[in-house]
Amino acid sequence: MIGWSSLSDSMINNAGKIRFQDTVDGQGTIVDVVISYQPPAGGVGAGIAKILNPVFKNMVDKDIQNFKQYMDINNDPDEFVEVIVVK
Repeated sequence: MIGWSSLSDSMINNAGKIRFQDTVDGQGTIVDVVISYQPPAGGVGAGIAKILNPVFKNMVDKDIQNFKQYMDINNDPDEFVEVIVVK
């Protein structure tokens, strides 16, 4: 597992973890990503963050898929990796 949290003086407080598990058949790896953050600017920031969550999720999905392709020689590019963005 890889985990992180932002420094106390960060513009956007965030934390997250990435967990890697073998699949049941042992032929692959399940990647579980959880990211949480507290947007700046109170309610206005929260409203903007709610609108942008799908954009951030898409960015993380693409980053994970690129990582998977880089790490897995036998990668099927049509496999789906699910990412959960938590606010």
